[in-house]
Amino acid sequence: MAKQICSEDVSISVSSVRFNTTKLTLKSIDGTLLSSLDRSSKHFDKKQNAYSFDRDPELFRYILNAYRIREVHIPRNVCPMLFKRELQFWKIPSKMIAPCCWKYLYESESNMDDLRVIINEDKDYKMQMKANNQISPEQNGQFPKMAHKEKPLISKERNATKIWMFLEEPASSTAAKVWYYFYIFVVMVSVILYIIWLAPSLRVSRYLSPLIERSIDALTVNKTVYHTLITMYNERIVMAGGTDPHPAMFAVDVFCLIFFISETLVSMCVCPDKKKYFSDGYNLLKIFVCIGMSITFGLEFNKDVLRENVKVAHFMVACRAFNVLRLLLIFRLRKIYNSLHIMLLALRHSLKELLLLLFTFIVLVIIYGCLIFSAEIESDMFPNTQMSMWWAVITMTTIGYGDYYPVSSLGYVVGVVCAINGIIVLSLPIAAIAGTFGNLFARNSDFQKHKQTIKDQENDTFFEQVDVSNI
Repeated sequence: MAKQICSEDVSISVSSVRFNTTKLTLKSIDGTLLSSLDRSSKHFDKKQNAYSFDRDPELFRYILNAYRIREVHIPRNVCPMLFKRELQFWKIPSKMIAPCCWKYLYESESNMDDLRVIINEDKDYKMQMKANNQISPEQNGQFPKMAHKEKPLISKERNATKIWMFLEEPASSTAAKVWYYFYIFVVMVSVILYIIWLAPSLRVSRYLSPLIERSIDALTVNKTVYHTLITMYNERIVMAGGTDPHPAMFAVDVFCLIFFISETLVSMCVCPDKKKYFSDGYNLLKIFVCIGMSITFGLEFNKDVLRENVKVAHFMVACRAFNVLRLLLIFRLRKIYNSLHIMLLALRHSLKELLLLLFTFIVLVIIYGCLIFSAEIESDMFPNTQMSMWWAVITMTTIGYGDYYPVSSLGYVVGVVCAINGIIVLSLPIAAIAGTFGNLFARNSDFQKHKQTIKDQENDTFFEQVDVSNI
């Protein structure tokens, strides 16, 4: 009886295209939609005496063929993601996909993952889609409390949004783009000031803080005392503590400080999503740079405190060193120059490869550091394992300062193997990161073309460019 049921003919109508098979064939893959069909199923059509489905009949040929050969083969003339949806509808497990089709399917999935990353980062595209779907910011949840506020507050929120768009989105208006370039200009001026801050030709006698007893002015003190100070410390420290910057240079630095603080405070106040604002690394960088610049600005008026308190002096040096991070504010250009944005995305999504590189590098540094220390145990070249690990870092990165080096035959062998391994270890993860960048860059090119096509259609220029005579 069971054998008779299994050999029973089954008719399946897919969008009015009829397919005939047997129960035995459909039972070859357990747990699927077709294997569980019976006459009590909602898909059974008594009039046609067949199971009816509103699906693509061309794709169903390959689905049915999977039951016959117990393997799923994806046709090359069909989008892999579309075929995957068909597999999900028919409840056919992914393990049935033939190995010859893995590359075709999973490459497409990887491309889709890259595109999702790019689209999620593109605020202009999101806004365009919201506008096309007539979704307001309130409905989208950008301002969740607006629906419960009165009309004056709604107007206030809209003004805040306009200011936010002006500050953060250069594509929103011409004025926003001008502001954007002006911000980059101020960043570059600030970085140039940082570079030339201690140049002797741009330092003048102290004027920012009053000269009290035991105060030192490096430009008015006699040459004997000046050379003594340089011998005790160095010229940079003497210039930093015994002179002040040129008034014009100091004025420009104060302007940059006020500019950065004002821009940061305004953007912080008008930001629609405070949680997202403070979780953004770039915004945190702006805040820390403003704090560092403010501290060094205040200490410029109290140079005698630096001489009397070494800890305060070291703290100021640390703050000035931290202020070099203002150069990273130039990455604001990522919103205009898409390639820079893709490079940052590639680094972010290659975090696993970077951690692997770091972990492997540390392990090899320890190994070769200990090996060279043991190989050169009879020489005085490596006083301890810390210095031997320093040598391993310099050798693996192929820098080779020459401050420490092997002198024995066994040490030479360790040095050669260390250098070769360093090249291999550093190159492998970098190739993976370059591959990620290449994939993201290619997908971003496709996305930008798609955006331009949508824009042309909205401006009614797309169909003008198409030569309909060839269609």
